[in-house]
Amino acid sequence: MTNNVSILCHVTLAITAITLNTVGMVSYERIADILRGMMNDTKFSAQTACNWVHDFAGKLNPVASYMKAGVFSGDYLNSDETGVKVKGVLHWVHVACNMTLTYMRVDKQRGDGAMNRIGILSAYMGTIITDCWASYWDKGSRHGLCNAHLLRELYALVKFFERDKGWAQKMMDLLNEMNDERKKLIDANVANFTEEQIQEYRRRYERIVAEGMEIHPDSEAYKSSRGKARKFRGRNLLDRLKEREDNVLLFLEDFHVPFTNNSAERSLRLLGIKRSVVGSFDTYEGADDFALIWSYISSARKRNHSAYHAIKAALEGQAVEYLFDEEEIKELDETIENLDKINKSQFLADREADKQAVMKAKEEAQQKQMRADEARKEAERKAEQERIEAEKRARQERFEAEKRRKRNRIVATAVAAILVVTGGAFVVNNKVIQPRNRYNAAQVLLEEGKYDEAAEAFAAMEGYSNSAEKIQEAHYN
Repeated sequence: MTNNVSILCHVTLAITAITLNTVGMVSYERIADILRGMMNDTKFSAQTACNWVHDFAGKLNPVASYMKAGVFSGDYLNSDETGVKVKGVLHWVHVACNMTLTYMRVDKQRGDGAMNRIGILSAYMGTIITDCWASYWDKGSRHGLCNAHLLRELYALVKFFERDKGWAQKMMDLLNEMNDERKKLIDANVANFTEEQIQEYRRRYERIVAEGMEIHPDSEAYKSSRGKARKFRGRNLLDRLKEREDNVLLFLEDFHVPFTNNSAERSLRLLGIKRSVVGSFDTYEGADDFALIWSYISSARKRNHSAYHAIKAALEGQAVEYLFDEEEIKELDETIENLDKINKSQFLADREADKQAVMKAKEEAQQKQMRADEARKEAERKAEQERIEAEKRARQERFEAEKRRKRNRIVATAVAAILVVTGGAFVVNNKVIQPRNRYNAAQVLLEEGKYDEAAEAFAAMEGYSNSAEKIQEAHYN
């Protein structure tokens, strides 16, 4: 009897700790403090609560396959993602859910790679309701957009952008009107709108988009802080409404398509609370454990089960039987088998693609290195050629300078000899230069390179035309 009571007490404490951590978003330290007070046991630690949660997540692996298969086998699903920190590094929690089941997993990536590894959207052929994240567009056979996102964007335009206020308010009113009318028909057990009603709604929708386009012509743009041309926010939304009209209005033609993606967003909403409590998960396994546990609890709630009893059933090894009846289990067994084959083939394809990507990256790296080496060698050749040319020009300049100096010395010597012999006066620049200064004046003119003036000075001197001719001949020849 004592052992049974002890086991029951242990199970109750484990259920309490798991519920507080996942549903209550209570940290392990606070859980340990609460349970120490309940049991009057000062030895109870936060690590014990952590171990209970981790062990419980391990017990959910069998039911996880059924939840995944249940979401995959449905005709409609909602999908979304949100960021969480693991050791301070951004990771992404991905959710795929429907009205009765939720499946969540954590991955390092946000886009196609993560979706392929999780293994639902990559092979899903039903209708997907998501936001406008680009990675979703090639998934599923049909794609519905979350109109709650659009309504929030339209409301921001109405509130903060005066010139977009008119058309944005009209579009908000139209979307809400269509949703309200659809609810009335669903309550009246009417399966769908008439074709005339759908076409009328589409015409009104297109008129509002055209009205907004007149406010934002194609040529309109502004420059960002980096100098790139950017479209205004209103124009971006108008382009999306125009291009994705069929996706926005899919809920008109099929009443099974929800108006919003709130089912997926509600599944992720508690992650925001969890972030505010723990800030960052310490390990990837801890983050993935939380996603798996919350998937199970969310699925149980959608099937009108309490979190406490769902956790208790899983601890007893009855999670699959607790969530699904026998007929569902048989159907899902086949789906699990098919999904495993699909994911295996996808895994092999991804592995082969990874190999090809690695080989391609190596080839590109080698080619890049070869181009870099060729560019370096070409630069070295050009530098060497420029150095040789520079040295050649320098030698030529030195040769010419030396040649001019020799000519100057020859001319100076000849003129000096003539001046010494003649001793006559002559005029330079209207100045009479006495015999004693003739040599110095000629020397200055020649050293300054004023050959024309020197020649003119000598030509003005009687009997010294030969000296002028010698200067000109020495300079110009």
